[in-house]
Amino acid sequence: MNQVQIFDIYGRCRSAFSGHDSIHNLISNRIPVPIQQFLLPTSKGTMVLAEGYHRLPMLLILPADLPGSFDGKYGAIAYRVVAKFTLRRFPSGEEAMLETESEAVVWGSTATNPNLPAICIQRHLRKKALCFNRLDCNVTFEVDKSAFVAGEHILVTGQVKNNHSTSVLKHVSIELRQKVNYTSGEAKRSDTRLITRLVCGSVAPSDTLTLHHSIQIPHDCYPSLERNAISIQVTYELLLTSLGNFTVDTPIMIGTRAGCPSPLSITSGDKSSIYYCVPPSDYSTGSEGPPPYSTHPQSRPMYIPIHMLKTPYRPFMPAYSMPPMFAPPQYKEEPRFLKIEEITD
Repeated sequence: MNQVQIFDIYGRCRSAFSGHDSIHNLISNRIPVPIQQFLLPTSKGTMVLAEGYHRLPMLLILPADLPGSFDGKYGAIAYRVVAKFTLRRFPSGEEAMLETESEAVVWGSTATNPNLPAICIQRHLRKKALCFNRLDCNVTFEVDKSAFVAGEHILVTGQVKNNHSTSVLKHVSIELRQKVNYTSGEAKRSDTRLITRLVCGSVAPSDTLTLHHSIQIPHDCYPSLERNAISIQVTYELLLTSLGNFTVDTPIMIGTRAGCPSPLSITSGDKSSIYYCVPPSDYSTGSEGPPPYSTHPQSRPMYIPIHMLKTPYRPFMPAYSMPPMFAPPQYKEEPRFLKIEEITD
């Protein structure tokens, strides 16, 4: 028997509508798979593969910026794995070609941009029908950042002030919507999906609704995808709406991992460095709980590199016990870091 000729993984982005069919190749890797370690010699000087099941581990590294699998209304991003075998029967020498194909699910990895600005929108909204004033309100809509990771909480602050003397602003809500843009030839289509929604309440005439609400991005939310080279673009919008009255929207970015900010580094020469966080017992005199919710943007903590010791100086202890993956929205994080000098005898 000869070796496996081809182990191929390929991915395509395809959109088809209005008589057009647009296909973009995302990846196409062909890897020869040697199986000499499973071949056994015979008395005639040939190598044969013993009957039975054989496992051959392989390492395939996908590009870090590869889009994840996606199934949309007018298009999809799909990946497949193909393996082709050339078989030669022993001892007759008859040859056969076998091919197997399987669908592969790729989880895209997108880093968020920590340099995106915060969101602050202030609007005075009015609506008239004939000579009647149907809507008169002031809206303040604030979010401390515009890039999030799937599973994270989005804390929205601000207020909705109803200046109308008789009309009620019903069902003021916060919505997260996904917008998918498809391109096929010269034709363009778009599809909008509601991801999550939180009803904050209604605003009585001449009253004010204070916003201090949070919604959580689903953990399996598809990350933002904005590339000119492919025909599918995925974006997200955060909206503040009132049923039949107004809509205030702003674009946000959703990724699968946090991006690296501009480093505020203190170099430590050619020595290895590690970051160490002071346990709460070192600076807390009482049983202090977590800090309160922060309603204002906080600057990112500064991480100070220290020399790495051969043995741990002390075990790391988290400052607070947080839920898995993400804490509740916008705790006022002020971790204190201790610089440990290298210990020499």
